[in-house]
Amino acid sequence: MDVLSWQEFVAGWVGGVAGLAVGHPLDTIKVRQQAFSEKIGVLKSFQTTLKYEGVRGFYKGMTFPLLSAGALNALFFGVYANTLRLIEQPKSASGDCKSISEDSLPLKNEKSSLNVFAAGCVGGLFACFLACPIDLIKIQMQSQTGAPSCKEWGHHNEPKHKGMVDCIRRLCHNQGIRGLYTGMYPMLLRDVVSYGVYMAVYETGLKSLHWNHVLTTLVSGGCAGVVSWAVITPVDLIKSRIQADDIKKPMYKGVIDCARKSYNANGFPVFFRGFSMMMLRSFPVNAAVFLAYESSLHLLAPAKSQESFPILHHD
Repeated sequence: MDVLSWQEFVAGWVGGVAGLAVGHPLDTIKVRQQAFSEKIGVLKSFQTTLKYEGVRGFYKGMTFPLLSAGALNALFFGVYANTLRLIEQPKSASGDCKSISEDSLPLKNEKSSLNVFAAGCVGGLFACFLACPIDLIKIQMQSQTGAPSCKEWGHHNEPKHKGMVDCIRRLCHNQGIRGLYTGMYPMLLRDVVSYGVYMAVYETGLKSLHWNHVLTTLVSGGCAGVVSWAVITPVDLIKSRIQADDIKKPMYKGVIDCARKSYNANGFPVFFRGFSMMMLRSFPVNAAVFLAYESSLHLLAPAKSQESFPILHHD
């Protein structure tokens, strides 16, 4: 397996920053709709956030994802590309894998959808170990709305973290390093499958659409985001609630306990809270991520870009 290059790291960071710039304010609203007990619509969520926290309220929790976007995206895309290359690597008559050469690599339109799905799942599995602390800290910060607005949001948590560093310190102080992996189980349930769907839909778009490369990348990436998020909405709600929970006095004991309490309090529709916001943000965010990542990688390392994501060379 190839070692992740600095080009992939930089391209991953550029893609991550592009996605954050487009989608973080919408993600903040989505998290608050999911995490709090009161059912609040999209417009009311925007109004409440703006009224009590100003524009800065939409960007709470953005610092850590911004700093770690390069590592996270480089890890996922790097593991995905290497796993796909390994799965589709031709075998010799004796059953041993041949050495990889440019001629032996599968062409874009020869990639098996099942192999793409499997490679995406493996990439999602590896990404979870880095993404869980990032998501946890982000959601802990996003769920701090300030005392004046607690009643409108339907929760009673006072602001508990002074910033990203203080949040990390409190999590580690209460539970050690293990505290940074709160919500890991629902995240594994969510990301392993969704990343497989994510890449399978994306590659299908590349095969099916025959527009110019920029438009094809945007539409394929956007559709990949919409479909992959749609299939994991209930699990995402459970993850958000567990990760937004009070550190010292948690309400939820685990995935099943969170699902049961959420259902008892709000019924089955609660598992689809934030769905409209999720769909609204997923297309532009993932379109931006793929276009920024592939464009950056193409500029920095044309050979690697053509090998893993040949769409930039398609006319």
